[in-house]
Amino acid sequence: MKVEIKNVMEIANLCRLEITEEEAARQAEQLENILGYMEQLSKLDTAGIEPLYQSFPVENVWREDTVSASLEKEKVFANAPEEDEDYFQVPAVREG
Repeated sequence: MKVEIKNVMEIANLCRLEITEEEAARQAEQLENILGYMEQLSKLDTAGIEPLYQSFPVENVWREDTVSASLEKEKVFANAPEEDEDYFQVPAVREG
């Protein structure tokens, strides 16, 4: 499939990219190569082949969810600069 330089320039404009004619020509050539490869792949006979979502089996590697003691309030707020009842108090951040 032939990719025109004007098409590359239009795509670059839509992406808010500034590219030169030389860069557009190089990108057009690379896009042609990619589309040519995809065209070759589309000619393969894939009848009877299941779609593959993962190339290797995926296993859950999380630890066992167990109940454990939580920190005491005093330890949690020990390094806090300021606290207000059960909350950390931080300076307000405002714009304008």
